[in-house]
Amino acid sequence: MQRRSLVLFAGLMAWGLPAWSQDFPLRAVSRAVVKADRIAEYEDLLKQSVAMAQKAGADRWSVVSRTVVGNPREYVSITPLAKYADRDGRSPWASKIPAGQAQALFARIAACTESVNTTIERSRDDLSIITEGNTISPFFAVIRTRVRPGKANDYANLVKSELVPALKKAGVQRYRMRQVQFGGSRNEFTSSRGFAKWAELDGASPLEKALGQDGAARYVDKVSQLVTFSEYSIRRYMPELSRPPGSAPTSSASSR
Repeated sequence: MQRRSLVLFAGLMAWGLPAWSQDFPLRAVSRAVVKADRIAEYEDLLKQSVAMAQKAGADRWSVVSRTVVGNPREYVSITPLAKYADRDGRSPWASKIPAGQAQALFARIAACTESVNTTIERSRDDLSIITEGNTISPFFAVIRTRVRPGKANDYANLVKSELVPALKKAGVQRYRMRQVQFGGSRNEFTSSRGFAKWAELDGASPLEKALGQDGAARYVDKVSQLVTFSEYSIRRYMPELSRPPGSAPTSSASSR
């Protein structure tokens, strides 16, 4: 991607989700590629799973988005984990659902997909801008970055010392970064920013506003020395397929 686009997206990476709780430092992130002729069925089955979870009193939120720039058949689901032990056994609310009923529904969902990849990722609050808020943005501009082996700390230090201060100077309110722990390379980071209208992507990026074109270009040059791969996409939030923060019965289930 051309330098201009990299500068633009570097200034647009931030979650459009509500304020985060330290109680949930981990994220289970599932990326499903759905068969072209099964998209409507897949979405209908996800709606059924949401209704099933809500009826059982699910105690965790789940946010689902669909890629609209990138692979339009990709759906991404994010759910919180307080600790790895949350993956052990069935949760209290899941135990209220007859096992056969849940298994049958999940089998039908799986039949609609070509592939599913799940990673467990850690929220990097030290590389983020966190503010209060209660809404989920309609769209997310997302960057997945693969850092050179042995350079993850250098990359994190660069984001922390130069990018985050620049975004704060430009007035960015919410910037989110995650790092893969399992299911992929620990050299992989994901950052994203919510936006309401496509017009928000026009004009100078926050990075350029804070550093000027030359300063932004110098930052991008530094990043380019540390990364081997970057994937840029835009996703649309799917509220009808989600259990958003605040919908869970426990007040501690906030989002990140």
